[in-house]
Amino acid sequence: MALVQPSQSKTYANVEMKQGEDFELILTMASPWTSAGCSYQAKIVKDFSGTPFTGPKYANGDWGSDTITSSEFNSVTASGTDGGTIVITMLGSKTQCFSDGFEGYWDLIEKKGGAYTKQAQGEVSVDSTATATF
Repeated sequence: MALVQPSQSKTYANVEMKQGEDFELILTMASPWTSAGCSYQAKIVKDFSGTPFTGPKYANGDWGSDTITSSEFNSVTASGTDGGTIVITMLGSKTQCFSDGFEGYWDLIEKKGGAYTKQAQGEVSVDSTATATF
């Protein structure tokens, strides 16, 4: 099934994650959008050619750094029947596994019945911090 662009403007959001910290992005969807009957998936990639990068991989009951080609967010939850929100999260145990200074792209795909719609996209960066927490 082909991926279609939404009839309304798609959401663009460039995001910055801190290594080792939980991440949350809340998207506000305009009417007449509804989450009824929809499922979602959001992923991070280095580029759209499948270039490998260092990121989170689950093995032996824990997250560790490895060479991967994409990373899914921990959760994507949606609510609303005439507008609403989509919340995308990634746990600190996963953000810790990206290489310092990682830069790539993310997108959010909505599936309703047999139709796929790209609802949001943007650039993503993952960085450490110069100042330790105190």
